Amino acid sequence: MNQNKNDRRKELEKEFEKFPFIQDHQDKDELYNKISLQMMEEEPKKRKRVIMPVFALVAVLFLTAIILPPILIEQSGEESMDIATESNEDAEDHSETLHDEQSAEISQNPSEMEVTERDVDDSDLQSYLVFEKFKESPFIVAVAAGMNGEQIIPFAITAKDGQLDYTTTTTLVAKQAEDLGVAGFPLQGTVINMKGTEAEIIFPDDFQTAGGSSSDVMLHNSIEQTFQNSQISQVNLKYQDGRPFEMGNFGTVESLKIPSSVKVSYKLYNYPATESNFLVPIKINENATIEEAFQTLIDNGGGEYIDSPIPAGVSIEGEEPRDELLSVTINASKELEADQRSMMMIEAVLATAASFGYEHVQLQGLPFRSIHRYDLSSPLETPEAVNPLLMDTD
Repeated sequence: MNQNKNDRRKELEKEFEKFPFIQDHQDKDELYNKISLQMMEEEPKKRKRVIMPVFALVAVLFLTAIILPPILIEQSGEESMDIATESNEDAEDHSETLHDEQSAEISQNPSEMEVTERDVDDSDLQSYLVFEKFKESPFIVAVAAGMNGEQIIPFAITAKDGQLDYTTTTTLVAKQAEDLGVAGFPLQGTVINMKGTEAEIIFPDDFQTAGGSSSDVMLHNSIEQTFQNSQISQVNLKYQDGRPFEMGNFGTVESLKIPSSVKVSYKLYNYPATESNFLVPIKINENATIEEAFQTLIDNGGGEYIDSPIPAGVSIEGEEPRDELLSVTINASKELEADQRSMMMIEAVLATAASFGYEHVQLQGLPFRSIHRYDLSSPLETPEAVNPLLMDTD
């Protein structure tokens, strides 16, 4: 920078040498006397001022105008560069500080997507489905009547000792009806024998329905539901003494045909006194589509204590199956969490799809990759039964 100043000065000096030489030829004493006399006449009380020759003054002003601006500009440039340098350094320091603060904030408060991508602690979540691939213990299906007197609730019961006897098991589970939040088990105390595609239900001689058409329908549906997911196509009914069974308003019923499939939508049974939650099958038209079944899941209705297992603001769409794989898209107006409510929704969808004969479902649209036992990146198997219940037969 100093080298540049010296070069600039040398250039200015060369420019000065080009100007004409100016000299005042007046006698100094004569000039002095003239000036002094004029000052005494006009301003006697003012201090004497030295008056430069006019041409000399003009030359000085001219040279000043030439010399001073470049110097000022150069100094101003240096100062501006210094200020800019300091500003840049301050900006860089501030930027680094802000970046560090933002990085610290991100590390302390991950985004919602990062939270979603993390593994969620779902060890406390409860499953309401039974799958063959998870190799649960053998189970028997016992059907309970809901407190609303309208819906049946199937249970897949396993025993701690692995020994399953329908009569003993249903008698024991009936003692827990109040704790489970159900009214009872319509087939309690009966004996069930199965052989091939036929089954036999033997009722105690003193067995009586509760009376009324709703009770008769409940018993009929309980028998049908008990054998729904088995190879049984016909059930024969009788008393212990061999008499044909009397089913109230249905009259004498010696046998029932079990349909190979019954389309249902699984909704949520919620009895507030015991805070019980179970999946219950709601029958729909046999010609209904899977889209209509999903809409039934979302809609309210189904009777007292029956709720939708689908959170508010969620819609479900099923696409045409390819290679027996049903693709289901779940759309939500707000982000879903990997919690018990989402778990219940997923399992209700799987159970409903199973009633339509689908063996696998690919779920799409959920904001998490897995929940409990379910890896959502792969097709999910549909269940064998719902509402697993472990009984102590001792």
